[in-house]
Amino acid sequence: MSFAVTLLTDSAQVEPGTSVPVTVEVLNHGEAEDHFELSVEGLDPEWTAVPVPTFALEPGKGRSERFFLKPPRDSDSTAGSYPFVVRVRSLDTGESKPMQGVLVIKSFTHLALDVSPRKSQVTPFRRETVLSVSASNLGNTEQALQLFASDTDDAFAYEFETNQVSLAPGSTRELTLKATAATRALFAPTRLHQVSVTGRNVANPAIAASASAQIEQRALMTPLSFIAGLLCFLMLVAWVVLLPKPPSIVYLRVDPDKVVVGQPVTIKWSAKDATGVYLTVGSASYETDPTKEMVYTPSAPGPVIVTIHAISGERKSQDMTKTLMVEERKEAPMPEIVLFEIKPGKVRMGDTFLVAYKLGPSVTEARLMPVDRPLELNGDSIQLKADMVGTVVYKLIAKNADGKTVDKSVTVNVVQESKAQISKFVVAPLEVDPLTNRVTVEWACSQATKVQLLVGDQTIDLDVNGGKQDVTVLKDSTITLTATDSDGLVVQKKIEVKMKHTDSTPPVGSTTGTTTGTTVGGGG
Repeated sequence: MSFAVTLLTDSAQVEPGTSVPVTVEVLNHGEAEDHFELSVEGLDPEWTAVPVPTFALEPGKGRSERFFLKPPRDSDSTAGSYPFVVRVRSLDTGESKPMQGVLVIKSFTHLALDVSPRKSQVTPFRRETVLSVSASNLGNTEQALQLFASDTDDAFAYEFETNQVSLAPGSTRELTLKATAATRALFAPTRLHQVSVTGRNVANPAIAASASAQIEQRALMTPLSFIAGLLCFLMLVAWVVLLPKPPSIVYLRVDPDKVVVGQPVTIKWSAKDATGVYLTVGSASYETDPTKEMVYTPSAPGPVIVTIHAISGERKSQDMTKTLMVEERKEAPMPEIVLFEIKPGKVRMGDTFLVAYKLGPSVTEARLMPVDRPLELNGDSIQLKADMVGTVVYKLIAKNADGKTVDKSVTVNVVQESKAQISKFVVAPLEVDPLTNRVTVEWACSQATKVQLLVGDQTIDLDVNGGKQDVTVLKDSTITLTATDSDGLVVQKKIEVKMKHTDSTPPVGSTTGTTTGTTVGGGG
């Protein structure tokens, strides 16, 4: 073994927008000066910086080099764990040694709200104004927001398109906000109301964003025009009182005006100067109040004619007609899971793995069990962390608009393996001379906190990085090399040696044996 590499920490935590240094120690075990190259693999190149990618080491010398992990502060730096490999390669011999590590990106929040238009107005005749609210998640974790709106004078009632919105990292959602004046300002000066719109995290109300707009509330008239208008109004009232008016229909509304069979429809109407109205819906007729509403449920496809006219005594208004289009109800197509796979099928406890999926256009809802996590319908993958040892069955359940479901399952085997590695284990000779009773053991390990050699009943503590040592063997034996990591997990390799008999012929070929390796949990 010409050199050894040690990664001082295999897990680095960093908040996006900052950097964290990671130190690598390299020890040249060779007999000549060697040149080395340091590189980081498995992460976005923009997330890493290696100030000194190449360096030289004299024989027997060691050196510590640092590289930096620096994910940018944007929504692409999603919170979670990202495994990476630090590789040190000898530029002289080509020998390469990888070291595994994990970058843990912390979460950060950055919410933004915007309201447009910034200024609008209402009048006694138009008491409602519609604002557009833009909610953006500029952080790196999903945010569920509760939306609120208010003004200092409580002059308006507010109604959002939806009071709660879920935002993925980097996403923006446009919502409508209706503001309706609480009173009609008939005789008052024009007032300017400051409206505040706030979005708060459902789980953590301290995470919030806000925006503001202005609504100008205009009155019907000023005091001077009010006096003049009042005189005109009194004259008009006198004229109106003396002049009877014919009945009329103010409005007839069919909402919605295009449905499928079995879908309820709300019919609203209003008449003035009337004692009642005649309403005809298809082949059914009703005599009812001047202002009212009813719910109608069509039972067959085709156009339905809705007609109404108002009456007052012998007088009758003109007919007002609306057409309701009723279509045959179509069954939603079955949901389809085009792709559902998890790679790799075997992962180590604490590592992250990728769940790839693709859903058909008929899917309206999808969840991943047993983590009970909703999936984006247009997404293609998510990352999960192995947090329990054993065989875990992940099931993808897809649902269509009619509530029918299909599912697919994938099994993942989560194992608890040692981080320690035995890169070299050689025993020579394999046949022990009874005159010397000695063999030479060579070994090299990485990420080990304890290395031991077991020869028969004898246990020998060894250097955790590697070396060479003579060992006494008195009989046919199994020599076992055990490396233990920081979590107490061990990996072993074994070599069989036999005593040489005086009448045997020396073996031909190599004097090194074949090793067998095992990983054992909870070793000490």
